[in-house]
Amino acid sequence: MLPLAIIPLGLAWLSTALARPRVADYHHRDTSSIYAPASTALSPSSATSTGTSPSSASAITALSTTPSASSGVAGALAVASATSTTTYSYFKPPLPTNWVVNNPANLKPNATWDVHASPTTREYWFDIGYAAGAPDGYPRRMTVVNNQFPGPLIEANSGDRVIVHVTNHAHHGQALHWHGIHQNGTQYMDGVPGVSQCLIRPNTTFTYDFQINDQWGTYWRASQQPLAVDSIAHVRWHAHESNTLADGLIGGFIVHSPIEPVYEFIDYDEDRIIFLQDWMHDESQVVVDALLEDGNYYGSGAAPEGDASLINGIGEGNCTAVHVPANCSTAHHANIDVPPNKKIRFRIINSGSHHTFRLSIDNHAFDVVEADGASIKGAYQIHEVPVAPGERYSLIVDTDQGSDGDLFWLRARTAANCIAAGFIEDALARFRYVSPGSEPSTSDPETQPWPDLKDPLNEPCKDLDEYYTINSVNLTIQPPTDIIMSAQMNSNFGTFVNTTGGLFTGFAFNNVSWKNTINQPLLLDVEQGRRLNPAYVPSAIFEQLGGGDIILNNIGVVAHPFHLHGRKFFIVARGSGSNITEADVANMQLNLTSPLTRDSLLVGIDSFAVLRIVSDTPGVWPLHCHIGWHLSTGKLAAIVIQPDVVAQLPQPADWEQLCAGTNPDAFGPDRRRA
Repeated sequence: MLPLAIIPLGLAWLSTALARPRVADYHHRDTSSIYAPASTALSPSSATSTGTSPSSASAITALSTTPSASSGVAGALAVASATSTTTYSYFKPPLPTNWVVNNPANLKPNATWDVHASPTTREYWFDIGYAAGAPDGYPRRMTVVNNQFPGPLIEANSGDRVIVHVTNHAHHGQALHWHGIHQNGTQYMDGVPGVSQCLIRPNTTFTYDFQINDQWGTYWRASQQPLAVDSIAHVRWHAHESNTLADGLIGGFIVHSPIEPVYEFIDYDEDRIIFLQDWMHDESQVVVDALLEDGNYYGSGAAPEGDASLINGIGEGNCTAVHVPANCSTAHHANIDVPPNKKIRFRIINSGSHHTFRLSIDNHAFDVVEADGASIKGAYQIHEVPVAPGERYSLIVDTDQGSDGDLFWLRARTAANCIAAGFIEDALARFRYVSPGSEPSTSDPETQPWPDLKDPLNEPCKDLDEYYTINSVNLTIQPPTDIIMSAQMNSNFGTFVNTTGGLFTGFAFNNVSWKNTINQPLLLDVEQGRRLNPAYVPSAIFEQLGGGDIILNNIGVVAHPFHLHGRKFFIVARGSGSNITEADVANMQLNLTSPLTRDSLLVGIDSFAVLRIVSDTPGVWPLHCHIGWHLSTGKLAAIVIQPDVVAQLPQPADWEQLCAGTNPDAFGPDRRRA
């Protein structure tokens, strides 16, 4: 059955679909340092008694009215029974006996790291498994690496070889993606099931093995080589199977280089990581299955807003607003301790699945010096930075606004117009001045936000470069002035036909919603000389080495943070309008002098962006929305670079073994149909 768009949906539908029925409205949520609620630790047996049955789904009732905050869970359920007409039933697994750990070492890069060390091999061992956790006070099963959330920090120098042995103890297949690493020459290590690999099956081990070349900066990882730009900063890792990064499979990945323009101990004194993310009380596959199979989750076909927002894996949920009763405990704020009178580099990573956050620190202006691993200039002494899912920034903050013991709020406010209109959810962390040897204060700050912060409810959904003129620093080459290929990618939203003939509301490029042939990766198709099936995946093919354009038109009804694997892109044009063609671009005044380069970009409603690339990284590279719920319901295209070269690249035997014995006709990530 072809996944054709049959009903394009617009604002009329969106106005009724965006707001998921909730037990209580979330207003101003803070952050907490409690994982296992200290006063009411929940055992596996008590988890069953509070509605998280391992053998049957719990009945959830959608509310049409909001109880008072003082009515509590019992009052909320009473309102539910009196006012609702629809019952939703979603599976809640039992809590594991082990509780997840929030390890401070995962948030602070090594202060004695030798950036001048000769290239070497950095080796890591990751065990994926389940743990009980209550990041926002609500206990649930999480999927984590080495029992930690956020997961272990990877550090390496540019030029190093990185080896990560991943053993999957979860009940379902997994994969890890190294977000921002170019994987030039090791495209089979990109970690995207159905695109660059088959899944790591339960109780098996797969080893990721790749070289880092000509990159530095901030990256990350989650469950799932040389660039034309000589800059890369922080990376992250994360899961890329379905949306399991939303269950806890995230972590930092820092690449050091002596040629990075911003130097530790010269431009800054200390280095920290801050993770921002939205958080759900249901496991991610529950949400994905509901959206794909039933067309809605709690009565809405739209991607769900988070039940809480987390800073460094800690947040404060609303215990009166839970759908399923549990031993919920209101937690405390996250703490970010810094020495006074120092310059601190904060590597900001949005590891979430939906929310764009607007981050600020009371009384503290900052310089933004890195975006997605590219050194930048132009955003100096600003008060707020928007951070969309998948994006990373480095901020330099002077801690010169007080003395030991002083406290300030660090704020991460949800950008309402980047998700469901009218939905605001704030996360707070204590930003504490703590001198060596002194005891930090346990009080809450009394500071006020900067008076010029944008109104999160009414401000349009914009990225940082739409507020400031930002240029990249230390480009080894400028973007190509001539191109040999242009691909137009129109971002669509509508109703589509799934692989079983049913209808679902989801997302697409060029009217094709991605159908993940999870056991027959696209890379394997190209390696074996086959063209990609246009009924299953939209694609653009750059046959030869040279310059090329990807024209992104967002003609949908929501903003999307787009992420390109395998390389950075030059942002040579962007603006309003969503029907931009190659002919239009030919008549534009393009920014070809040190334009901003990055691998993720927020594109608003009825807007476009022209991404110029150099087709020098042979492979099959995803271009997708980094809102995990959108990706899981079809928002992915394949950018194929030099397919004839790909067909000649050898693949490791253990990579090929991942697919052995699987059904090549299966689809994912919806496991009930795979």
